[in-house]
Amino acid sequence: MTFTRTLAAELAGTPLRIQVLCPGLTATEFHRSRGQEPVPGREPTVHEEGGAPVGEVIDASLAALEAGEVVCVPGLDDDGPVTALEQAELALRAAARR
Repeated sequence: MTFTRTLAAELAGTPLRIQVLCPGLTATEFHRSRGQEPVPGREPTVHEEGGAPVGEVIDASLAALEAGEVVCVPGLDDDGPVTALEQAELALRAAARR
């Protein structure tokens, strides 16, 4: 996330928009195969736990990008953990400059 935030800051004012997408468990065939052969069909879930539908992940990412959000974590109701991580990153940078 630090790299993405830094790159986004450097590109501010340009037509480019940068985002890190942290979707968590997503309903794709990724977890059903070792990649040696394609998984037949379009499975709606990846395990019994399910996973966010791909379309919802894409919609959340595009909405966050349009809103100017650099970090997108679809399905995270409380952005407190992301804010805490950002504050910890800033504290580490400040400590490194001393």
